[in-house]
Amino acid sequence: MKKYKVCILKQEFYHKYPADIYPEILQKGENRPYLVLLLRVNGRLYAIPFRSNIKHKFCFKIRNNRGLQEGLDYTKALMIEEEDIDREAHLRPNTLPQIDQNINIIIRDFTDFLSLYKRIRSGEKAGVTESNILSMTTLKYFDI
Repeated sequence: MKKYKVCILKQEFYHKYPADIYPEILQKGENRPYLVLLLRVNGRLYAIPFRSNIKHKFCFKIRNNRGLQEGLDYTKALMIEEEDIDREAHLRPNTLPQIDQNINIIIRDFTDFLSLYKRIRSGEKAGVTESNILSMTTLKYFDI
């Protein structure tokens, strides 16, 4: 059994988190949803979006031939429930092997990001980059 799935979330999930109240949650619209990588970490289900133009270090970068800094953006991860999943989705042929080969690294790095977020949220000092990124994370909307 795989440690992850690639899916699309239901529109109802995004309706529960409207952009005017939850501006950090990425929303493309009903006709062009974000693909997300589903991971279970510490008993909770997270949806990590695949994004282009990532310019920070809290991500897993995917090599491509299109010149984009694309990958999994840990700062925009969502805590979800099984019923929020619409359907499985497919990745580009060059992306899937990179995820398969690096899934343990992705899980480790995302778990580390969650720990960093929790420490900073509880008052631990952080560098400017960490503080700026963590202030823009979607995790602040969830009880992690």
